Amino acid sequence: MAGETGLEPATHGFGVPFNDKYKRNLGATGTFVLTFVIYCIVVYSIYVLKILLTACLIFSLKLFAHPVSFKGSVPITWMNEERKTEAITTYSIKYWWGVGSHYFRIEDNKKDLDALFAKTNFLLKRWNKKDSQANIYAWLGAGALWNDNSHFTYLTGIQADYETRRIYTEATFRSLRTFDNSEVVNIAQASFGLSPYLAGYEDLQSWMIVRGNYTPELEDQWMISTLLRFFYRNVFWEMGANHKGHPIINLMVHF
Repeated sequence: MAGETGLEPATHGFGVPFNDKYKRNLGATGTFVLTFVIYCIVVYSIYVLKILLTACLIFSLKLFAHPVSFKGSVPITWMNEERKTEAITTYSIKYWWGVGSHYFRIEDNKKDLDALFAKTNFLLKRWNKKDSQANIYAWLGAGALWNDNSHFTYLTGIQADYETRRIYTEATFRSLRTFDNSEVVNIAQASFGLSPYLAGYEDLQSWMIVRGNYTPELEDQWMISTLLRFFYRNVFWEMGANHKGHPIINLMVHF
């Protein structure tokens, strides 16, 4: 057309048609904007993923250490230490409410008893932070206790804890007593733990735990224990010994 009309296309001083240069500039700008948007999305996704991963790891601690777990879960727990054995099954109806059974055995020079309860657990309060979590739980149970005679018995308890990916703390008080107060067992417990490394959600996680128990009704009122705690996916276990060298083994499996 230029040869036919004698007119040259409009240029911008560089011998390049204005429309072509505009398109090229527009294409470069669009590429920059698209690259910047993708960069922002990637950075934001990494940030969100980090938060979710931390939440999962905090949740994994909560999963094993607490009286109520996520809705629909069924943790089965067996705990064995000097003078005391417990077997616990809980079904979490809601994330804040669970029901189940609790078998309790004490062997001591002052007391030798077995008890079986139907029990309900409650999450009373939870504080969720980016890298930590704190909780308060309570539970009630009713059942039977037998030694020389059988007794109707009830169980009450409360637990408070605070945990991060590196620190675990917990304090618990439990009271087992017959309705006629002929048998009473009070157990106060405090634990402090450290994780030597930060593990991924699918990796083996480990903790070093120091735990103290006080049971005034027993002959040996105080017990100090050191434990190694491990959990991998749906299995949790603790191994260690108390201050007198007696072994401790605790196991929990989630279904």
